[in-house]
Amino acid sequence: MEPRPARADDLDVVVALWAELARVHHGRDPRFPEPSGETLARYRAWIAPSVDDPQRVFLVVEGDGGLRGFLHAEIRTTALSLGARPSGYITDVMVAPGHRRQGLGRRLVEVAMDRFTERSLERVGLAVAEGNPAALAFWQALGFTPYTRTLLTEL
Repeated sequence: MEPRPARADDLDVVVALWAELARVHHGRDPRFPEPSGETLARYRAWIAPSVDDPQRVFLVVEGDGGLRGFLHAEIRTTALSLGARPSGYITDVMVAPGHRRQGLGRRLVEVAMDRFTERSLERVGLAVAEGNPAALAFWQALGFTPYTRTLLTEL
């Protein structure tokens, strides 16, 4: 199962996979939004233009019976304190329950990294939820290391 670029007709399944990701995050920390009709519609509206946006990498992996996972990333310019240079930024990766630990997530990341290398980017960043040790272990196994820490307070 080789990742391919996402298409508009993949969006319903991608949004459903993102809903599962949102449920996991919300279950670990209620500050993450719980998936609802509103959050799913907002996510769909945000990710839909990625299908045709050259500044984004939007991949899916499918198997018998449909999509098994997706990855979304974009090119961002880092803050001046971090060098103010274009870098890849992975926003979401999700592999459907029951299809994990088969290398699908790793392969999605590898293809995204290739796309960023083709664009001569030198860095790729991402955020990992503090309460998700499995995700942290996944990213560290792929060579990602801590660089900055994001702190949050509610107003």
